[in-house]
Amino acid sequence: MATSVIRALQLAALLVLANIAQAAVDPPPAYKQIALPKGVPAEVLYSVALTESKVLLRGEYVPWPWTLNVAGKSYYYATRTAACTALLAAINLYGAKSVDSGLGQVNIGWNGHRFSSPCDSLDPYKNLDATSDILIEQRDALYASAPGRPVDWI
Repeated sequence: MATSVIRALQLAALLVLANIAQAAVDPPPAYKQIALPKGVPAEVLYSVALTESKVLLRGEYVPWPWTLNVAGKSYYYATRTAACTALLAAINLYGAKSVDSGLGQVNIGWNGHRFSSPCDSLDPYKNLDATSDILIEQRDALYASAPGRPVDWI
């Protein structure tokens, strides 16, 4: 029961973020390319990436593809190669469940099966694809636990 409430609150927060992002900026084409065929609003996917991996670049906050969160601390890398090296070291040192990776901060321990290797999670398109799949799964789980509620994104 508590898990259902937490999921509902998380989804509600994402929907609020999506509305804020939609009002502020049109998501870049990659977000639309990945999200729309799956039925995920591109604004939601962009909001997740912006919330999870943002950096200040040329005076504007943007999602950063080579972001890691290791045991609760965020790290930003200039290149995919540097991020991959750090990712593998973090997995060895802290364990995969303590490492989130890429634009959507996909947890490697729980969702590493979505990639052919941990470093594939640093590919922006593959990471956004996995993030959108996770959003769909969380939405479906939320609605499955809430009979009588409409099944609609926004």
